[in-house]
Amino acid sequence: MAKLDTGEITKDDIKSYLENYSDFSFELKILAQLTALGLDCTHGGTYEDPITKKTREYDIRGLKSIDLNDDLKFNLYLSVECKNIRPNFPLVLHRTPRTKSEAYLDLIHSDTGRYPGGTFTIDPKYGTRVRLRNSDSPYKANEFVSKSCDQVGKKKSGTYHEVIGTDSDVFEKISQAINSAYDLIATAHYCAERIHNEYDCISIVLPILVVPENRLWTIDYNQSGDILKDPIQNSRASYYIGKAWTIGDFEKGSSSTYGLSHLEVVTPSELDNLISDYLSLQATSSSEEVERYITWHSE
Repeated sequence: MAKLDTGEITKDDIKSYLENYSDFSFELKILAQLTALGLDCTHGGTYEDPITKKTREYDIRGLKSIDLNDDLKFNLYLSVECKNIRPNFPLVLHRTPRTKSEAYLDLIHSDTGRYPGGTFTIDPKYGTRVRLRNSDSPYKANEFVSKSCDQVGKKKSGTYHEVIGTDSDVFEKISQAINSAYDLIATAHYCAERIHNEYDCISIVLPILVVPENRLWTIDYNQSGDILKDPIQNSRASYYIGKAWTIGDFEKGSSSTYGLSHLEVVTPSELDNLISDYLSLQATSSSEEVERYITWHSE
């Protein structure tokens, strides 16, 4: 830690910190924005990390639920982490073309086990995976996707300024968004049971990292590692994570494995569009094609 100045901290110093550097103040602004978009949000709760089993704190969780018809709900669950990156230490995302195997999005179908007519003749199947690919997926092959990140700044070394980079702080936030999503996937897996088997549920769980305006940069490479163009400022970029979580009781036949293919990195100005894009997937979720997929290909 850098040596602190001995001068007294004033009210104006604290106000400047809160306005420019505080993660908490930034979280509250994002919370207000999500709430204004009609999401039910919780802020600053705790969860058990599924990897370390330690209690950790999340920034924001959000839910938007839409009745598609009398028997089906669409749920968008958000696992949101906020990082108030300073202007002298922006985030740079390194991107390559997305491969065909990375171009997917998993839906979670939670089944009441009810046959047409409302009669329960089988036990609820809880959750099953429905994987969207190709034209159904928002993630297309050959589009640029982030694979690595750095925060880039300058460090004074004698009379020179050395450009340095690190990913530790941001990657910690990315990891929290991914690990916090485990609880949301479990909630989606048991959604039909938790609403008393009145509806089937189609759910999407999306991890998000929010950073301030003008502090997100992207740089694109080809598969050989050649830089294709100069870095550009961006307001939104997808980050491939390829994480999978298994939920449920395997021995009782009620478990499924769900992939979190991507995390979205976004600035506040683009957050509305991101949510709107994912809410538009409700049309895909209620389509006859997906219903047929659920019937014949759910895992």
